[in-house]
Amino acid sequence: MTPIQRYRIEQHEGDYASWPKKSRLWADGHLLPHGVPGYVIEAQYDTPLGPLLITSYDCMYEEANDFLLIDHTGRVVAQATLGLMFCSYLLDAHWPVDAHTLALHYHLNDFYTLTVRPGRLFGSGQPGLQLNPCLDWQRDARMVASSQRLQEKLARVRETWGDGTAA
Repeated sequence: MTPIQRYRIEQHEGDYASWPKKSRLWADGHLLPHGVPGYVIEAQYDTPLGPLLITSYDCMYEEANDFLLIDHTGRVVAQATLGLMFCSYLLDAHWPVDAHTLALHYHLNDFYTLTVRPGRLFGSGQPGLQLNPCLDWQRDARMVASSQRLQEKLARVRETWGDGTAA
């Protein structure tokens, strides 16, 4: 996977509750005919099976991500979602593992892999996305380093702003 910067998403105005479920998408400055779920593009990658977008809903304390494999018109050909009502999945870091897989870091030690899979036998069927938790993340040096960076960042925030408890 290769990081790209080809796509941008419509910015909505007005009351958040009135925003549409899908947002218009532009590629290289051209409006595409299909909208995508989400209000912010968190990351975008070129994969062997097409562009992959990671979108979020810009919803404080209830962050969620949609992982969208799209075609050249912006049509979603495969989708996976990470999010639960009243839970926050704020994406802290991400990086390619290989041509088909991304590592995703949430919270302190919450890691996932997202794999872009081709269609079934002989190219028939649609590609798919497989999202898996990494239960043995301590064995991966990049995940350990990402966790340490986030812990250091949070420690600096606590030093600056306090721990949020009343004295």
